[in-house]
Amino acid sequence: MSRLSRFQARPKEVKLKLVNEEGQEEEETITITPFKTKDIALIMEMGKPEKQTEATKQVLRKILKENYPDFTEEEFENMSYEYVNQIMEAILDANGLGDESSVKSKFLDEIKKSQHKK
Repeated sequence: MSRLSRFQARPKEVKLKLVNEEGQEEEETITITPFKTKDIALIMEMGKPEKQTEATKQVLRKILKENYPDFTEEEFENMSYEYVNQIMEAILDANGLGDESSVKSKFLDEIKKSQHKK
């Protein structure tokens, strides 16, 4: 391998806060694989308001498939928006688009706006 291999995406473990059926808080650890060069088109789609919804779903499916390979489309479509927000924040953070990032701020603002439209 060349020295370029040092720039390979390395997975990061993230803890999500969940509420179980009894109303108690639990943690679920998932692995976030950072975006790769091959994901650039998808990342760019996330920045376009008219394509953001579908691009976001594609990103979520990609990450969730890596952690839960047997999930169904019905389970995916019925996920609570609360957890979608947590996972998307973790994905943005894992990709260096954390709290200081205007990309993350804009993206999360768009999510919040779409929540209020429903």
